[in-house]
Amino acid sequence: MSYFQLTPIRKPTLETKFRQLQKAGVVLLVGTDSGIPMKFHSQSTWNELNLFTGWHDVPLSAQGLEEAAAAGTVMAEAGLSFDVAHTSLLTRAVMTCHLALNGMGQVWLPVQRHWKWNERHYGALQGLDKKATTEQHGEAQ
Repeated sequence: MSYFQLTPIRKPTLETKFRQLQKAGVVLLVGTDSGIPMKFHSQSTWNELNLFTGWHDVPLSAQGLEEAAAAGTVMAEAGLSFDVAHTSLLTRAVMTCHLALNGMGQVWLPVQRHWKWNERHYGALQGLDKKATTEQHGEAQ
């Protein structure tokens, strides 16, 4: 799954906002002194259709656009502030990052983009329906 990462410039108290952040799709990686907020890309048009996406560059759905903006609002309300954002090269992740930063009032933040942040490549599965593929080949595949 492609995603973007925001690097905090101060250590916020995230425990009190963890559930609210989770609802907005913000994943907190635990194991560092400060949790690093991570937001996986919001719903894409292919997620909406239950298709394998991989590196196919599809846009966000209407719901995905709302999710990304909501994630930014929630992070702003949590008092989070960052000095850099990281995202893949995929449009859905770039737009999720931009909309979230806009919701935080931090669109000026430098954004580092790299293909290594891209979602895993599904090869021949890209574009196929996930349910139909599971039924045809089995869940173990």
